[in-house]
Amino acid sequence: MKFNHTTPAQNIAELRRRFRESSGIQTLRMAAWIHANLTVAQIKNAFNLSDAQVTALRTRLVELRDQLRSLEQVKGE
Repeated sequence: MKFNHTTPAQNIAELRRRFRESSGIQTLRMAAWIHANLTVAQIKNAFNLSDAQVTALRTRLVELRDQLRSLEQVKGE
C-alpha cells in the first residue's frame, strides 16, 4: 500500500476498505499486519465496532495470521 500526503485517520480508513475488499493471501497478510500493528482502540474506531465485536474480530485476525504462518512454512518436495 502506498500512502502519500494522508492523515493517520485516512490511512486507517483506507486499510479498512482494502481489508474488507481483500481476498486470498492478501487478506491473510493484512490480518497479520492489523493484529500486529493496531491497538484494540484503533481497531474499534477504524471498524466502528463494539467491545464484543472487537474481541471477535481480533480472534478472527489471529486465525487468519496463523493460516498465513502455516502457508509460509509449506515447502515443496
